Amino acid sequence: MATKQKVRGKAFGALSDRVQKWVGKKRWTDLRPIQRKVIPVLLDELREPSGLDFVISAPTASGKTEAVFMPVSTVLDEAKEPAGGAEVLYICPLVALIDQQANRLSDGLIDTERYAVTPWHGRANTAGKRRFESTPGGVLVITPESLESMFINRSGLLQTFFGALRCIVIDEFHAFFNNPRGVQLLAQLNRVDMIADRKVPRLALSATFNQQTEKEVREHLRPNAAASVRFLLDDEWKHKLEYSLRGYADPGDPTDMKADARGEAIARQVYADFRNLYATGKRGEKAKGLIFVNSRKEAERFAHRLCELAAEGNGDVEFYPHHGSLAPEERHRAEEAIRDKDKRAVIVCTPTLELGIDIGMITQVGQIDPGSSVSALHQRLGRSGRRHGQIGRLIMYVRDARPRARSSPLTELHLPTFQALAQISLVQEKAYEPPDRRAAHLSTLIQQILSLAAQQNGSVTMKEVQETLIENGPFYALRKAADKDGHLILLFARLLQADLLERTDADYRLTVTARRMMDDHRFYAAFQSGDDYRVQTGEGEMLGTVPTAHLYAVGDRIIYARRTWTITSISRAMKVIRVAPSATGQAPLFSGSPIPPSQAVVSRMKKLYDGTIKKPRKVKLDEEAQKLYAEGIAEYDTLGLRTRSIIPYGTGVLLLPWLAYRGQLSLLLALRHWGASVTTASIAIFVERMAMPEIERLLRDLADGTKIPPAPDEAMRSASSVLIDKHDRLLSPYLQRWNAATFRVEMETVPESARMLLGAPGGRSAGTPRRRPSRR
Repeated sequence: MATKQKVRGKAFGALSDRVQKWVGKKRWTDLRPIQRKVIPVLLDELREPSGLDFVISAPTASGKTEAVFMPVSTVLDEAKEPAGGAEVLYICPLVALIDQQANRLSDGLIDTERYAVTPWHGRANTAGKRRFESTPGGVLVITPESLESMFINRSGLLQTFFGALRCIVIDEFHAFFNNPRGVQLLAQLNRVDMIADRKVPRLALSATFNQQTEKEVREHLRPNAAASVRFLLDDEWKHKLEYSLRGYADPGDPTDMKADARGEAIARQVYADFRNLYATGKRGEKAKGLIFVNSRKEAERFAHRLCELAAEGNGDVEFYPHHGSLAPEERHRAEEAIRDKDKRAVIVCTPTLELGIDIGMITQVGQIDPGSSVSALHQRLGRSGRRHGQIGRLIMYVRDARPRARSSPLTELHLPTFQALAQISLVQEKAYEPPDRRAAHLSTLIQQILSLAAQQNGSVTMKEVQETLIENGPFYALRKAADKDGHLILLFARLLQADLLERTDADYRLTVTARRMMDDHRFYAAFQSGDDYRVQTGEGEMLGTVPTAHLYAVGDRIIYARRTWTITSISRAMKVIRVAPSATGQAPLFSGSPIPPSQAVVSRMKKLYDGTIKKPRKVKLDEEAQKLYAEGIAEYDTLGLRTRSIIPYGTGVLLLPWLAYRGQLSLLLALRHWGASVTTASIAIFVERMAMPEIERLLRDLADGTKIPPAPDEAMRSASSVLIDKHDRLLSPYLQRWNAATFRVEMETVPESARMLLGAPGGRSAGTPRRRPSRR
């Protein structure tokens, strides 16, 4: 057995004797690179706080959690007695991660005889939560939603809970980027500082940060005080990676797995690729796999079809679905199967298994169609080959298309194949998307204003909101320097009109209407949780939820939890759909739409077409993927897109500005404002019934300022919906439009986009393509 003497070095020697003994029991022979870097720095800061915060970034399974909690535990060991109140607030994005990390810390890393580790969420042990309430202390592990509930329902205890905090640890910090939960979390961190009456050190962990995104991440962690944030990156840990790309272009019916030629071909190939994971590790475990898909519906479809193929193939491997709408028992069944060293198991999952939940050694990862982001793909790939010396393997299965009659030239560009290659190329360079600060997030601000009032005995002032949540918080669009039109004043006026606040001489107070709204547990979540219906068997087994029942009728057949069912009854009063076993079924419908590719991905796609960046190294393309890649390059050249971005198409024109969603929509709305009939077509804009000279003249007018794009809120008047998040319905029509515009457009970029289309590098429209496409 390894002893503490076998691990040497300054970092190890600085740990308490008890933590050193814990390292010895783990049979470690050395500390990981990130641990050697973090331990001395954190020990100094935790012993004598100087106002610093830290971002700790290292690859998956490189020991980040221990890098933080070994020095934290050492400082706790050095204390003569507990401080009286939580000493560490540990925030995790998932309930499953809370339970796992609480168990991990309680397994000797934290001295639980002196410092309790308390997981706090809706299904957590009630006795533990009661013990923390009566005698708060130790490490509190919690989600933002449960923390919000504390602010509202235990406001009188907050000083006792958090007044003595040594630090706040935020796990998987990147999971809180560019979404309502992330904005909610940052507002909560400021409110904890307000409770403690000081800056509590923030320690943010992630696997997807680098020096290129350092500036944005620092500002995100400590808004308006980024200079206090120190970056600690692991630049030594090496992870060998292998990539494969398989292409599928045969058409089919995407609503029926067996009738969808591409989906069926992918399912059969996935089965072949993952049933043959017979290699075993040193401990004799059976090989495991994860297959990521981009929707809950796809998780159900593919898991069910793979189960059918496994049954036809004598069931030598088990497939399980895993997504957020499944009942916890169903998800646990999948997690237990993949942890079982004697089972050959594969999980078909959504981002629920993208984060750091420990499910054991994964041999291979699959991704069906390009993922939501470069960061997400990196996280997913990082799930495999986690042990030292092992190789991480990723297979991407990409549904592309062959051109048919009347199809657009975009079909022959094979954009899905190039999007997948662009994502892999950026993962190899560790070029991850930074946090985006442009959205106003008025829905989340409404939640935080009401919650802050509840925290303060029912009242709040506009000055407190301005200082705590805006000037030093995450609501950048409403800062005084940025908000010349007084949108915060308009928002408070709207809350008065909606009978959520009432004005007194000194402050604003919560109304009965507001308190009634906050009594609903769904208020604690910043995101839209929906009006879910439970799906239950006749025996009462809970399978999971679906967002709504109005799309279903008694007698419909569905796939759920990898089995097929017939709907036997729907109770709208109880919000329950009861089902019985059936021979066939269709995957249920879930809300949500695919996330469009980022600007980094779109720009990389163009560079792949241009040849300024070569095809990613060490990526094995199957015969079909190679063919799609070659055809895409050939079509790009045929259309003359190396020197032009405007091409004739039928009775109109196609514009290829190579912009992500915001930039493309901004240009489209500006063109529409000035009379053009335009629609989006993937990364292109189709201009109907307008000749080339006419569209070029309009673009020149936009480029030189002769024609001015509409104001952002005016541009949103033509949007099909301006409701972004759950409380947007409370906003006035103007605030809805303004808020939506901060999410969707950047109208100030329109002149530059027009110039690029007309004549800047990659945008010259003059000249004639080798073949004029006309497929309409």
